[in-house]
Amino acid sequence: MERVLYADVLFLIDFSMDTVAVWLTARLMHVKTSAKRLMLAACIGALASVVLTAVCAHRWVSVSVGILSAYIMSRISFGCRGIKVIKHTCALWVMGFLLGGVMSSLTSGKGTLNEAAVFGDTSNGGIKLLPIAVLLCSALVFVVGRASKKGTVDLKVSLFDNHIKEKGIVDSGNLLCDPISGYPIVLLSRSAACKLIRDADVDTFLNGLPDDVSENLRPRYRAVFAKGATGERMLPCLRADEILIDQKPCRALIGITDSENFGEDIYGIVPSSLV
Repeated sequence: MERVLYADVLFLIDFSMDTVAVWLTARLMHVKTSAKRLMLAACIGALASVVLTAVCAHRWVSVSVGILSAYIMSRISFGCRGIKVIKHTCALWVMGFLLGGVMSSLTSGKGTLNEAAVFGDTSNGGIKLLPIAVLLCSALVFVVGRASKKGTVDLKVSLFDNHIKEKGIVDSGNLLCDPISGYPIVLLSRSAACKLIRDADVDTFLNGLPDDVSENLRPRYRAVFAKGATGERMLPCLRADEILIDQKPCRALIGITDSENFGEDIYGIVPSSLV
């Protein structure tokens, strides 16, 4: 039988699936991505799928290209590097298999979506089952994400000759990051920040007067726009010498807040992406 490839239909299907896969991966790994990055990554994944289908590539070629495209999609979507990009690539690869497996199960006996796109037969209604697959995978991601997310962590921050060790709470809603370096921001209470630098410097930062602080702090200062339940403001941030979360070093900035604490014996808010 002659096979006729409806590339536009196949591209649309894979674009939709890849968009969902990237979004679910971001939710599962507690990382932030933009709609523009997400759609660009999905376009790359869908284009790779169309090309592989058109040339009828061997399985090992398909697997290799799939891994490469997942890596590129991770770099584009999440902007991560090093070991994190490997971790996110694996998560995206697994999520793609999971979503594809759910769709294959839902269309069992009716032909897969790719077969419908290749042969031009969309009468099996498989595309209509995509929302069901999304709901099932979203439920799984929610359960796994909630189970893997820690409540509190040991937070240690070193700045010059001063060191603090406090309890921090993990918050997936803390998506603040430095627009220059891309590093996430660990929020410290005022009382914790006063153990690292002088009380007068803390108050000066909170009052928006960075030029009046100690000279050795000025090169480490960042002002990051923050928007939350209390409104919009410029959050004073500092580059510490070392930040340890559960004894694990991480790259992050510390943000100084005017709160004395965030709960009983809790003096820091840690982004879940660092855990």
